[in-house]
Amino acid sequence: MAFAALGAGDKAKRLFGMINPIHHTGTREAVERYRVEPYVVAADVYSAPAHVGRGGWTWYTGSSGWLYRAGVESILGFRLEGIGSASIRAFRPAGIGSS
Repeated sequence: MAFAALGAGDKAKRLFGMINPIHHTGTREAVERYRVEPYVVAADVYSAPAHVGRGGWTWYTGSSGWLYRAGVESILGFRLEGIGSASIRAFRPAGIGSS
């Protein structure tokens, strides 16, 4: 969010991608290693030798909703302003929305 606010949208997009849980499941091996849902944010990703890369403690923090909101508001620029009102900031990281 901070990099997007500073105008460093490409860096914000790259960092967001690093913490996006869907990127832990790009291959069959990655799915078997991560072992938790790819649509929720794990509070823990283990580093102990027997469990490197395995996720844990999902579904209890609401952090998936906050991650989604951070991406939509900060990177895409869509923000609800109140009941029936929204704003869109015209910023786009490279590669989003271009043809």
